[in-house]
Parts: sequence; structure tokens; C-alpha cells
Amino acid sequence: MNQPPVNDPRFLLHRYQRMKNSPNNWLFWIALFSALNGIFMATSQGIVLSAALVVPSLLAGPLPHLIAAAVLAGLAAAGRRKWPVLTFAGLGVYALDSLYALLNNLQSALLMHAIVLGFIAFTLWRTKVLEQQLATLPPIPDPFPK
Repeated sequence: MNQPPVNDPRFLLHRYQRMKNSPNNWLFWIALFSALNGIFMATSQGIVLSAALVVPSLLAGPLPHLIAAAVLAGLAAAGRRKWPVLTFAGLGVYALDSLYALLNNLQSALLMHAIVLGFIAFTLWRTKVLEQQLATLPPIPDPFPK
């Protein structure tokens, strides 16, 4: 299979689009982990996923986990489709959750939150680098002209 060179504008655009969606993908994963924590709590499994939101654990029962997961997934979906600022709102929720883990000495949750936020920060930085790189290249011809 003949692959385009790494500096091909189409390849860079593809990487840029994937990196641009990455923070939303992370929010979907966090929402999934939060929902799983709610399910584990409902079924009395005793399993806790540290990368999930911590604050819903303050409230009784599995419902707060499921609601938090739905809100986070909604922010990620809306951020991907129409309102990118909602992606940052979801990241802000996770950062505040990290602050709660820090203030309450929840070491495993804080470690996982720091790792996830580190990956997200890396993808945001790489997205910016790719955006700048694409700005220096000639425009990409539309493969489907009207």
C-alpha cells in the first residue's frame, strides 16, 4: 500500500482532525468510567475506577455517577459537533474533580487524573502545532469539487 509522505498536507490534515477530536474522546472515556463506577456501586462489586469522576462518590447511590457520566458525555458530544467551548467545560469539570482529589488526599484518583489531563494537554499542544504547520502549507485542493 502506498502511503503519503508525512509532510503531505492531506496526511497532516487527517492528523489534525484526529488530534482535534482527542479531548472529546478522553471525555467519553471518563464518562464511561464514571458510568461503570455507578454500575459497580449498584451491583455491589466494590470496584472503583480511579480515572472516573470522584465527586459523585460524595452522594449516596449509583445515580450521581450515571448523571455525571451523561453530563460529561453530553458535553463531549456537543463539543465535537457544534460548540467546541463545551469540550473545555468538560475538561474544567475534570480539572475541578482533580482539585477535589488533591485536597482530599485521594492519591490513586489524583494520579490517574494527572495522567489523563497530561494526555489531554499533550493532544491540545499537538493540535496547535499541527494547526500552525497546516497554516504554512498551500491550500489543499478539494477532492470533490462542485
